[in-house]
Amino acid sequence: MAVRDTLRSKKFLVRFGIGFGSALVAVGALVAFECCWLTSSERNTAQAALTAIDDLRNFSTFNDEDFDARAQVVQDAVEAARQAAHTARDQQVAFALIQYLSSIEAEHEAMRTRVLTSEQIAAPESASSRSLSLQLHETLN
Repeated sequence: MAVRDTLRSKKFLVRFGIGFGSALVAVGALVAFECCWLTSSERNTAQAALTAIDDLRNFSTFNDEDFDARAQVVQDAVEAARQAAHTARDQQVAFALIQYLSSIEAEHEAMRTRVLTSEQIAAPESASSRSLSLQLHETLN
């Protein structure tokens, strides 16, 4: 009977309501922090990585070796940004940087392929194809 009286008392219900409400507010604040807050360490590393990726975007002026060297530096910066991620928002930013870098690398690879294809069309008889052709003729004769 004492337990029933305690559960029905106004004092218990008020304390329970305040405790439950406080817990609910704390969980809401934690979820909002996790979804919306960008930590300063992630902000700084992401800005550095974004600047490096934007510099890499001008890949048409780079030769392949220069692009690959710069891409490695940018990948290191993006990895640093990914490791600096603490909240869900930080992780979203790091993922967006990875996608942006991947799109730049894909564009460069497509341009590289177009250049190689156009070179092959312009010069179908390259040295390697000529040597292969000579080997085939010698084999067949």
